[in-house]
Amino acid sequence: MTKQLEYHAYDADGVYQGVVIATPDQFKATGFVAGNQQPEPLLYPDHASALSALHAWIKTFLAQFVGNATPEEVVSWPGKAIDAAAYIAGTATDKQKALIEIEATARGGTPMELANLIAANAAVYDPIIRAVPGLRRATVVALGAATTSDDREAVLTAAKATAEALLAQVMAG
Repeated sequence: MTKQLEYHAYDADGVYQGVVIATPDQFKATGFVAGNQQPEPLLYPDHASALSALHAWIKTFLAQFVGNATPEEVVSWPGKAIDAAAYIAGTATDKQKALIEIEATARGGTPMELANLIAANAAVYDPIIRAVPGLRRATVVALGAATTSDDREAVLTAAKATAEALLAQVMAG
């Protein structure tokens, strides 16, 4: 009796067909070609894995702007940007002045230094954070139309390139 072996089987086009356990003669009769190892697993085998990758990437992408800030701090940034712009322009209300001055004192700097820092950070963060939801939605739609792992990978690669191009544009001023 001939011993059965485990074969990683590929069809004539080189597409992996799985593991076949057979004797050498039985395997030869299948018409498959033996390979020595399984193919690389699919990067995004389904829609859910691609969506998970998208959300994880967006979180990582935005983390470079958020750093260690708490969610409460991040939510306050648009309002702080308005207050800082008014402070710099000399049109701040008493409430806006007080908010800038209190934080500047707590940080150990001048109110104008803080207002300029907030304005500089907002100039980068604001256009990015406003663009990300639209990019995410467009990418989700494109992923819905993608039918293969390679298609899903191409969609995610294009989304990342779009975000990086936006960042480069924002940083260039």
